[in-house]
Amino acid sequence: MGRDHYSYTVYGDPKTARTFDDRRFGGPIGELVAATQAKVLTNFIGRIQGRHILDVGTGTGRAALLFARGGATVTAIDASEPMLGVARRRAAEQGVQVQFQIGDAHTLDFKDRAFDVTVCLRVLMHTPQWRRCLAELCRVADQLVVFDYPSAHSAALAHSLTRRVIHAAGSRTEPYRVFTDRTIVDALDRS
Repeated sequence: MGRDHYSYTVYGDPKTARTFDDRRFGGPIGELVAATQAKVLTNFIGRIQGRHILDVGTGTGRAALLFARGGATVTAIDASEPMLGVARRRAAEQGVQVQFQIGDAHTLDFKDRAFDVTVCLRVLMHTPQWRRCLAELCRVADQLVVFDYPSAHSAALAHSLTRRVIHAAGSRTEPYRVFTDRTIVDALDRS
């Protein structure tokens, strides 16, 4: 992904990294969202203990730390060094080991089937080449690929359209793509 992508500007800002979780998961609703996400992830993945997990687009490390606390060997990548800095600090505070590193979801620097599980949350909708990212997630996973996407048949469609209007008006905004289930299935079939 080119360094001119919106994500490098916004998520590369140290202030954004420091305030990211408070803005996304602060307050009672945010805490409920975070707790629900953790429960859904652990239920979906099942056994975490002893698994090798790659968290792509880890941001401040919320999912990576959850997996590490559960006994997984975790590698977590992100394109933003400031976000990884927050994640490293949190790992140290929690006393867990996670290998955090700079990386690009479009070109994962790992061997085929290097991980039992790959996880990618709140990323695909923002990437310039989401099919390539999805193919990379599949390539490096041996057992399971976990990712999320906003449905084109939900309120997320309005969010996507709003961002397109803002962009068309000449302002920079983070891309936000919505997907149909058929589009995702077709992409997985090709991966």
